Amino acid sequence: MSHARQLRQSRILAVQTLYQFTVPTEDSISKDEAIEFALVSGNDPDTGYKSIPHPYFYTLVDGVIFNQQQIDESISTYLTNWNFDRVTPLDLTILRLAFFEIQYSENPVPFKVAINEAIELSKVFSDDKSRRFISGILGKLSQSEELK
Repeated sequence: MSHARQLRQSRILAVQTLYQFTVPTEDSISKDEAIEFALVSGNDPDTGYKSIPHPYFYTLVDGVIFNQQQIDESISTYLTNWNFDRVTPLDLTILRLAFFEIQYSENPVPFKVAINEAIELSKVFSDDKSRRFISGILGKLSQSEELK
């Protein structure tokens, strides 16, 4: 598997893991339980994820969890005429991942790569409306002073 494909697979698994913390439930879930879901139940329940996840998967999950408050504050600044609480859990998960990669990662991902990957994630998990929303938020981030 190519390196780019490994990174994309890491992002897909990270969305499956992090989404579980975004959806309101009565019971809290541990990081290990969320990872287990992404690696087994979130894929084919009979076979699970067929290989050991790339280390980048753990970087993404840990990084988003650790920086979530700052990431959410940053996302909020780009929501024009939109309330943070109205962002769908899936869109929020993809945005958190992209903002982490761009702003909080030790090795920031180039903006064009991060936005492309976020759009690809929305193609896997979402619809055209969500893709446009995610693209719009990331477009505003790209024009901000934060990245200059």
